[in-house]
Amino acid sequence: MLRFLKHRKEYFCIYILCGILILLGLYILVQSRHSKSVSLMPAPSESYNVGWYYYDASGNAVSITLPYKIPSDRMVSRIYHKYTSYTRSKLCFYTHHQAAEFFLNGVSLYKYEAPGKPSWLASYRSFYHIVSLPSVQDGELCLELTALIPKHAGEYAGIYIGEYESIMFRLVWNRLDKLLLGFVLVIFSILVFLMSSLYNPNKGGDKTLIHLGVLVFLVGVWQLEESRVMQMFIGNQGVHWILEYLMQFFIMLITIKFISDITPKKMKAWSNAFFLLAFSISCILVLLQILGIVQLADSVAVIKILFIVYCFYAAYIVNKNKSVKSHGIQILFTVLMTISALMFLIVVSGIFKKKATDVLMSMGFAFMFVSLSVVLYHTSFEKFEAVRKAQLYRKLAFVDFNTGVSSKTAWFSLVENFDPHVDKMSNCCLILFDMNNLKKLNDTKGHLFGDKVINEFCRCLSEAFGENGTVFRIGGDEFICLCKDSSKQEVEKMIASFEFLSSHPEHQEYAFSCAYGYVFFTPRSKQDFIDAQQRADALMYEKKRLMKTLM
Repeated sequence: MLRFLKHRKEYFCIYILCGILILLGLYILVQSRHSKSVSLMPAPSESYNVGWYYYDASGNAVSITLPYKIPSDRMVSRIYHKYTSYTRSKLCFYTHHQAAEFFLNGVSLYKYEAPGKPSWLASYRSFYHIVSLPSVQDGELCLELTALIPKHAGEYAGIYIGEYESIMFRLVWNRLDKLLLGFVLVIFSILVFLMSSLYNPNKGGDKTLIHLGVLVFLVGVWQLEESRVMQMFIGNQGVHWILEYLMQFFIMLITIKFISDITPKKMKAWSNAFFLLAFSISCILVLLQILGIVQLADSVAVIKILFIVYCFYAAYIVNKNKSVKSHGIQILFTVLMTISALMFLIVVSGIFKKKATDVLMSMGFAFMFVSLSVVLYHTSFEKFEAVRKAQLYRKLAFVDFNTGVSSKTAWFSLVENFDPHVDKMSNCCLILFDMNNLKKLNDTKGHLFGDKVINEFCRCLSEAFGENGTVFRIGGDEFICLCKDSSKQEVEKMIASFEFLSSHPEHQEYAFSCAYGYVFFTPRSKQDFIDAQQRADALMYEKKRLMKTLM
């Protein structure tokens, strides 16, 4: 993993190539979904778009081919079809902000009405409907649609006929691009959340990964809703309205918050102003919806305009504050964001049909997330390097360079930061060592020789106490060994091992002697460490005096 991060620049071209190949594969997969293919799946449903007609104001039958929009100012419209008993017993039609009722020979077979509450919500999203047709009855079919929003009056989409499984397969296949994008984004958001838990910069107040994860998850769920697949599992119309319309407001606000995370402090005011503008516009649109003045279905274009502004603003921020040091990445981010903005602009202009605009909208989000991910990768890597270096410096400060044991700084840090609720310790033993005649050795044989004697002393300590004790050098010739969860017998055994090693050093030239004192305690506060050190120090000096009298 470290090698991968170290040579990330060398692999950048490979990343780009893999990304292009994946996008190419997905493009071919999506574009080929309407072509003839060989499959063991059930026979696909058939289009039922020819043979329909309606009656004009003069009562004349006018033949039409679906999809079609009947020229009428009336909110209620009807189309008809001569029906002959058919082996495929299901018919699927689509309503776009419309209530519906389906008849055969004047008898209602199916009725759909939008909920009446809340009264200010005139539109409850768009839905597919599947109607069961009688297999032994001929006659005239009639599909009656009542527009909930005036601009959708007389609007009829394509109709499919066939078995239930083949119809569902057709519906999924027609919106496969949104389904794939939704699944990919949801999975990617889970990976982002895992990254944020493994490498957690939030301790420093940085929530960039969290914001990106939430953003990607929301867009993924929104795209799954756009694929209509969620209608198979959720029947509540209000849920679908929330996922389609309110979700876009949350996506907009989280998107702005994400770019605010990488904005320098001197430019935070602009990001905050942009966020406040988007938030205010969102509140106004929601208020207009609640008052029944403008439906969100008719005002979401404002959100797309904000996305356009956001793309250019994000490109400006990344280039202005040099959040990404690589000039090539800055150019790539700017190009991708510009492409996203242009796609959103085409969607808002309405110059293409809805199917094409849906694809452009999905691609716009795809390019936007690729660019955001690139920026996040580079900024996160820089933060990772900063954290790694800080940890390295901290580690160096906590290690005594000459001996390799823990330093005086490490000891004081342990004592000062001790928290009995977190650092639970029991049956501790603090052993204080003081080397004899070290100053005399330094004066007579030099400090280099004295350092070698100290190193031999530390080697014996480390070998005797092993993993059970941590050795700290708190002075030139003073050392503390802290043993945790150790019984008196275990400590005495380790001390005996140390005395044996000190009397038989590896290098007789660097022989040494020392005095020590030790106490057992269970720390409940940092003062307990201080008290234990003072008691061990008193015992050590008592032993040192005894050693001098025996010499």
